[in-house]
Amino acid sequence: MPGEDENINSENKVKALKHKKSFFAKLFKWVLILFACFILLLTVLFFFIQTDLFDKWSLGILLDKINTSLEYKDSRVYAESLEGNLLKGFTLNNGSIVVKGDTLLMFKSMYADYDIWKLFDNDISLDKVILRQPKIFVTKIRDRNDSLKWNLLYFLESEKKKEDTTDFEFAWDISAKNFEIEDGAVRVLNEKSKDYYSKEFTMQKLDSFDLGNFDAYNLFLKLNVNYLRREKDINISDLRFKTNSVFSLNQFSMTAKINQQDTTTLIQNFTLLTDRTFIKINELFVEDLNPFKKFVYENMKERNVKVDLETDKFNFKDLTFFLPGLKFLDSTATLNLVADGLYGNLQISRLYLQTPNSNFTFEGSVKNLDRPSALYFNIIAKDITLDPRDTKINLPGLSIPDYSFIGKVFIPSIIYKGEPDRFNADFEVKSSAGNAKGNAYLDFTQNVDRYKGSFTTSNFNIGKIVKDPALESSITGDFRVDAAGFNYKTAVGKLNYDINRTKFLGQNISRSAGQLNFNRSNVNLDISYSSDALQTKTTGKINISNLKNISYDLKGTASNLNIAAFTKDNSQRSNLNFSFDINGRGFDPDNISGSYKLILNPSTYSEFRIPATPLNMELDQNGNIRKISMKSDFVD
Repeated sequence: MPGEDENINSENKVKALKHKKSFFAKLFKWVLILFACFILLLTVLFFFIQTDLFDKWSLGILLDKINTSLEYKDSRVYAESLEGNLLKGFTLNNGSIVVKGDTLLMFKSMYADYDIWKLFDNDISLDKVILRQPKIFVTKIRDRNDSLKWNLLYFLESEKKKEDTTDFEFAWDISAKNFEIEDGAVRVLNEKSKDYYSKEFTMQKLDSFDLGNFDAYNLFLKLNVNYLRREKDINISDLRFKTNSVFSLNQFSMTAKINQQDTTTLIQNFTLLTDRTFIKINELFVEDLNPFKKFVYENMKERNVKVDLETDKFNFKDLTFFLPGLKFLDSTATLNLVADGLYGNLQISRLYLQTPNSNFTFEGSVKNLDRPSALYFNIIAKDITLDPRDTKINLPGLSIPDYSFIGKVFIPSIIYKGEPDRFNADFEVKSSAGNAKGNAYLDFTQNVDRYKGSFTTSNFNIGKIVKDPALESSITGDFRVDAAGFNYKTAVGKLNYDINRTKFLGQNISRSAGQLNFNRSNVNLDISYSSDALQTKTTGKINISNLKNISYDLKGTASNLNIAAFTKDNSQRSNLNFSFDINGRGFDPDNISGSYKLILNPSTYSEFRIPATPLNMELDQNGNIRKISMKSDFVD
């Protein structure tokens, strides 16, 4: 019947519905159970990985894995214990790396605090890393091919080298907000006895930097680092250490930015303090320099740089410790430098230099900084105070004559072109030995110092410069010189001059001009001379090896000759006028000798009047016997 069929279908539908509900309920129940188990498992795992048991277990597995991979290098990694939470941070205690039976690295503890979840963004972020008492021992070992190799490079190199000509870009960002090293040490040994471990070897004391025998200890470091894919930043707030030498770094700090894309390096707030030196760099910019790539100093020539540097105390010994080729420098200096341009042709806006007793202000250019042995300057200096004592104090390695006895020299202006020991200079100088203005070329690179130039002097004292009282003078005039040697007894060269209002060899010279060619005390001359004791035009040669007994071979004319002015004997007061051809020695009548041919014009000698007449004399002396031979048209 229709009614009964409908009731039966309704009952079947209700049963089916109940059956379906029962199935989903059971499924949901099992899902809940599985989820609860998963949560429980995660909870147990979360707490388990924070237990000492897990740390010990994971450390053992990790070390076994690492050491298995290092067996072919005969190397091992050790660690005493691991503490902390690997999800947030850990402390690794008493770790070390041993290569070929010798320690490469050891440390008391390493603490790391990080954000592991940033790994999903290709970001390694370390909030804090502290390395306590690390000691690194770098030395050379024999690899499997019996070749010498640094143990650090040997440990880090991969087993198989793959050839890949494509550019590889590291696809991770790395940052360490607080990285610290406490009481560290680095030892580098090029060679050592096989009987000693690197950490037991006694390091020799260094006079100059030697990477193959370098020992740094009491090392402390604090820095922040961002090693990003396109840019690198480093902020060193504190770095200090001592070494097996007189060089110790007491403080070092700086901020550096390295732009990978533009290949530029910018350093700011640079501070360096040693026992002898304090340097501050406000800004240092270098183009095409990436310190993470191979650096060749000689390639710096074509790179743009900018520097703003100041130091209250710079000791050149700290520089020559690393660059022994500059050992001609010494002492301390105060320096302020602002410059930019190509490194091989640096333009200096301001260079202020103060040495112990001198000060200098420069502007211009410096070439060949990439080759210190070939430094070249094109410099303008103003208002310089130079104490010659600083020459030997600051440049002891150069054969520059010592003029400290002159006292301070004031230089209102100078243009300097050339190397430190070979240069051209336009100058103006004021000193206790007189004043000079002109240009000069000096070369101290040869066995004998060479010099060339033209200049004007006033009150110039040759005797004070060459330290010879017999040459005390006050010379005012114009000069052109081309010579070698500063000692008048050995100098070689020529001198053109025109002097006036001058005192020299006891004479008051109103004017004198001419040329002198000198060769080791022998002087060929062609001069005119006018003084209160003589007016003459003379050609010939003289020898000044003994200023008290000068020899001469001269021809010329003379007028108004007052012999007393030379002999300092008023009884020989005279007014002689004559032409002459003389070959003799000395001016003192008691010692004079030689051949004297004169054609006298009317003259006077003491109380005598001499008419015009020829006069030939031969003067000779043998011991106490003096011979005089005279031929003349008259005898008085």
